[in-house]
Amino acid sequence: MPPGGHPESIGLEVDGAVPAFAANECYEVAYRCYSMQFFTSGMNMTMKKKSWLIVGLLAACLVGGNTQHLSSQHLRKMVDPLIQQEVDQGKIPGAVLRISKNGSTVYEQAYGYARRFDFSMEPLEKPEKTTVHHLYDIASLTKVTATTTAMMWLADRGYLHVDDSVCTYIEAFNTPEKKGITIRHLLTHTAGLYEWYPLYYRADNRAACYALIGSLPLRFPIGAQRRYSDLGFVLLGQIIEQVSKRPLEQFLAEHIFGPLGMEHTVYNPLSTGRFTQIAATSFGNPYEWRMVHDPSLGFQVPEIDPDSWNGWRKYVLVGEVNDGNAWYANQGV
Repeated sequence: MPPGGHPESIGLEVDGAVPAFAANECYEVAYRCYSMQFFTSGMNMTMKKKSWLIVGLLAACLVGGNTQHLSSQHLRKMVDPLIQQEVDQGKIPGAVLRISKNGSTVYEQAYGYARRFDFSMEPLEKPEKTTVHHLYDIASLTKVTATTTAMMWLADRGYLHVDDSVCTYIEAFNTPEKKGITIRHLLTHTAGLYEWYPLYYRADNRAACYALIGSLPLRFPIGAQRRYSDLGFVLLGQIIEQVSKRPLEQFLAEHIFGPLGMEHTVYNPLSTGRFTQIAATSFGNPYEWRMVHDPSLGFQVPEIDPDSWNGWRKYVLVGEVNDGNAWYANQGV
């Protein structure tokens, strides 16, 4: 997620370097919601804290086997008012909740709408109701769900080591300035890379993205501090492709998502033809537009003329990864 973030989801937060789309898999308490309203006014921190409070309260129900004596009816009475109140007050358009224990679903419920507004932010005549089957953009959770897991798979089998130099796999890093960067530095956001960079101003495909990142100077000393960087995880994707000899999305489908039974976790879901129920995420990319154009946010890059590119999406995003670098410059991966 670019620093400052895109608050398309709350509870399970959203946006990322190589975002996939996923149903609520692998979570004991899975709480998904989205709020397009937050894009024009910034993150509502009270709502964010409240969302995590809801998740915390739900998780507490599972501690110590407390769900043994809780029927679906009891859970409904405990949980539904908390989430429905947020929907009714317009804090979030919709949400999906699942509580599971020992591999079995204890309670599952959808609330509100998966899409409620048009691009003009006017209410739809027929808003799309949320179901438990809707896919959500998991954004920077992809860094853990996909990229980090893939690196663990490769390291566990001896294909690479986390302390390998990045220049072993990416020639552009074989320079005096960068040759000290390791895979561990990328994984821990300590490589000294740009925190964020609008790659789509200078690249429009995956190979061009990799080349551009490789050409950028470092912003910080290697290993000196933790600076959250999407670019580092794009490079990890490049390393995975180099080692596996497969596109990142293919490797993940074959070796991570498939074996784990994650049938609803996928890149570019619309292109598969398998998914029709996908929650909307935002009205285009208004926050990234501001990151490029508004110097007060601190993300402007001197060599980038904000008006030199104007390919911004001007529609409600449904089934397209929200992150600009992933969509505009990296074919949605």
